[in-house]
Amino acid sequence: TGALAARRLLCRPTSPPPVGPPGSAAMAPLAACTSAMDATFDFESIVGACVPSIEEIYADQAAGVARWRKERLQALREELDRAAREVARERASAGNMFSELAGSQSLKQEASARHEVLAYARDVARENAAACSRRSEAAARSRDEFFEVRRQRLSQLEAEEKRRGEAEAEMAARIAEVEGLRGAYADRLGLAVSRVGPGTVRMTFTLVDTERPEAEFSFTLGLGAGGASYSAGDYQPALPAEQVQALEQRLNPTELGRDAMLPAFLVRVRGAFKELVAASRCGRPETQ
Repeated sequence: TGALAARRLLCRPTSPPPVGPPGSAAMAPLAACTSAMDATFDFESIVGACVPSIEEIYADQAAGVARWRKERLQALREELDRAAREVARERASAGNMFSELAGSQSLKQEASARHEVLAYARDVARENAAACSRRSEAAARSRDEFFEVRRQRLSQLEAEEKRRGEAEAEMAARIAEVEGLRGAYADRLGLAVSRVGPGTVRMTFTLVDTERPEAEFSFTLGLGAGGASYSAGDYQPALPAEQVQALEQRLNPTELGRDAMLPAFLVRVRGAFKELVAASRCGRPETQ
């Protein structure tokens, strides 16, 4: 059975069997093979007559295997090259991604730093705005206070000007009153009036001492604050202190009118000087 299978395998034609009428040239190999099979079985003659040699088969198989290996190696090499290129591209892409990641990290840090700077600038701007608001409010308060003080000062100045005008008018009236007294009493009392300072005059009497009518007896008369009152002093010759005190207490009485106050005081002072002269002659003080 094995020999028959071998015969069939070895006798299998490598090309389509020839077709033709029996006895033709195309059918000659088949007839030869059939006659050979009918004879005594000879494996070597059958193999040599029907198929190529074993070496040729092995050579073809080895060549096919070599070609397959070469093609497979070439395919593997191309696949490896393609994979290497892919790996290189992936590596380059990964490098780019790392670079982009590093750049994004740098950008993130820069953005964070800018955010901090902007936050600080925003806080500073808010503080400056609040400080400006406080300064504006303080300036507004200062302006209002200044205008209020200015208004008060103007009011005080106007009041002071008014008081000064009234005082000047009062002083002028008193001076006119004194001048009028000088004209009225110059001949009868020997009264002379001279200015010795601002708002101050010296009242000088003669005709006090009958033995020496030319002897002068004087005192100063000044206007008080605002010209509303009088003040006297510097009596020459000097009068006793208690007498001066009594005289000055009656210089500005409220029970007398303004027109009668100063003439009455002049009469009292002249009387005090006459008493002083009389006391000096008698050697003893006299009381009124």
